[in-house]
Amino acid sequence: MADFELGDGFNLGNLSDNNISGGSPAGGGGSGGSNPFLGMLIGLAMFIAAFFLISWNEHRAVDAVKALMWAQDQTTPVAATSINPANEGHFIALQGDAAAPQPLYDSLFGIGGANLLRLHRKVEMYQWQQSSHTQNHYTTYSYSPIWSEMQINSSAFRESGHQNPPMPFQSAWQNNATATLGAFRLNDLILGKLNSTMPLPIPSNYQAPAGTRVTAANELYHGNDPATPQIGDMRVTFEALAAGPVSIVGVQNQNFISEGFKPGDRFGVLLAETGLKSSDALYQDEVNQQNLMTWLLRGGALVLMWLGIYLLFSPLVWLANFVPFLDWVVSGFAGMVATIIALPVFLIAEIVFWFSVRPVLSVCIAAAGIAIGAALLTRHKQKLAGNNPVNPTPA
Repeated sequence: MADFELGDGFNLGNLSDNNISGGSPAGGGGSGGSNPFLGMLIGLAMFIAAFFLISWNEHRAVDAVKALMWAQDQTTPVAATSINPANEGHFIALQGDAAAPQPLYDSLFGIGGANLLRLHRKVEMYQWQQSSHTQNHYTTYSYSPIWSEMQINSSAFRESGHQNPPMPFQSAWQNNATATLGAFRLNDLILGKLNSTMPLPIPSNYQAPAGTRVTAANELYHGNDPATPQIGDMRVTFEALAAGPVSIVGVQNQNFISEGFKPGDRFGVLLAETGLKSSDALYQDEVNQQNLMTWLLRGGALVLMWLGIYLLFSPLVWLANFVPFLDWVVSGFAGMVATIIALPVFLIAEIVFWFSVRPVLSVCIAAAGIAIGAALLTRHKQKLAGNNPVNPTPA
């Protein structure tokens, strides 16, 4: 393979090793080489951390909704064509066609063009990935090549002969510093919320760097043959967001739109989407996103709690590794017990923290529950009295 040079300072070197290693024993590795009691401590820490995550998430969810509701009441729709000093420091909503007066080009490869608000360069390298498999107190390792956008650290591999070269450059986003919406300038914070990018074609007359070619898949490829990649080969693709209609809600800060904060709240409100949308639609979209985040974090807390309980059985699982087939039985038992414990504990914790961060709503729900319960009990007693009439005592 030829050296890859992109200006001064970039050189991948000669690489030709593309063999996949079979599994090899990991001396002293696996569960036998680890401390099962350390696993217990880690599990206990994860179990406790799950409660902190639940509490933080419920507080975050309430703060977000309160901040969005407060900001929505403060928001005034304005025209983007001019700046009204009276709106300084206040929430405003504006929409229109965003413009990009200056072209935008990738800082490394020079690919881009006019009327672009954002540009995304995606870089992947063909690298070794280590996998492990533990069975009967014995761990084996295998190595397979994959395309990865992140650098895989091969120095931590258990076997030699599978070195990954360093990535000379990474994926990156670039924003057009001249982007505007009417009289307002669009900063990185706003542009960073606009992710509706489309693939950016590489010009047919593009002069690729030495050792690099433009493939039929509209990518820059460094390597001998895209059909048979080798370790160290790289591929680069581009996406861009063209200038066009956008909708924004935020606080007017001279000729910029900035985040706004509800007094005493740390949740910043700055909304931006492609297309023409009302401020109410933007707020509803953000509420939906926050609700989704809340449920994802709840799911993460449940998984964290389950893993913590499961790891508490580490010594038992470790001992079972010495008996063939028993490790699967004990692992399955530990997983079942972890599920039986984690689900009710998680639900109780969720209920407690949910009510704790919503005291007024909690009192209303409790009062309604008591009232409904009292009404049902009274009706039940009346029904029993009707079915069992009291006979008059004869004179």
